[in-house]
Amino acid sequence: MKLKALSIATLLCLSAGAQAGTMSVFLNETAPGFWQASYDSKFLTGPLLGGAPNVAGTDTITFQSVSGPWPEGAYYVELNFMEQASGNVATRDPITVTSATLNQIPISYMATRSFDIDGTTNPTFVFKVNGYSNIASTGYHGSISVTAVPEPETYAMLLAGLGLMGAIARRRKDKAA
Repeated sequence: MKLKALSIATLLCLSAGAQAGTMSVFLNETAPGFWQASYDSKFLTGPLLGGAPNVAGTDTITFQSVSGPWPEGAYYVELNFMEQASGNVATRDPITVTSATLNQIPISYMATRSFDIDGTTNPTFVFKVNGYSNIASTGYHGSISVTAVPEPETYAMLLAGLGLMGAIARRRKDKAA
């Protein structure tokens, strides 16, 4: 009987650490080739990290575009993450982050990564935070920015245009003299 009680208690403890909060955030195109969004842990569905102080867990935040498939190419993704203590709680480290990933690539608090988009689907960026809260009244917030990276042909056309403008200016100067 004691073995049964012990095994049930063990399963409950393991499942408590497996709790997770989830959130979906839509990326808004604020300028051509630039998308951004903000997130806040108070909007998580489910508990923050492990659900209680010093209980480990994983939160998953999914960023999705609503503007349809993006053009094929490379994109820079910049992700910012800030801890916050709620109310009048003064603490240096309200959250301990043991690891974080963006699309399964390990990242740090402030991360910039390059991703290739195939142009056939809506891009999705999945941010996972692993860790635990050190106090009961805590949370986190941040932002994500996605910027299209110009292709080499764009730079070539820019340089060709500048060279052409320089040649025209020089020709006009020579005619005037």
